[in-house]
Amino acid sequence: MEGGVTQLSSVSWQISRFHYAIEDWFRYKGRTFEVNKYDRFHRAHTKWERKASTVEINHQFEAHEGSSQDREKCGEVPDEPLRKDYFPEEPRSRLLSEVLASVIGGGHLDGVDGDPNARCCKKIRRS
Repeated sequence: MEGGVTQLSSVSWQISRFHYAIEDWFRYKGRTFEVNKYDRFHRAHTKWERKASTVEINHQFEAHEGSSQDREKCGEVPDEPLRKDYFPEEPRSRLLSEVLASVIGGGHLDGVDGDPNARCCKKIRRS
């Protein structure tokens, strides 16, 4: 499931993925994890990608006489975050409407007017 395609102008398109919780709901046949677990894993993985990419780029800029074995001289690549560390239990059965509501930051879908930016516009108070 690759997400949606949005036409921004007559010559510009945007391709986006659905939230991972929604993709997993279909993959696991109506079962998924809490949305905040997906968000934590995504943030950790994005941070890891940036660090690993920086080390690789720095290594490519350095002259190591053609050897790719001396990467540790340019910095240590951190261990990639593992999905099993963020999702240790089995997914729970949930209604698709519950998953969609939690993705947009609401308790339910009532009152959502179809605005694709509903999550951006709505302030969520956390206690």
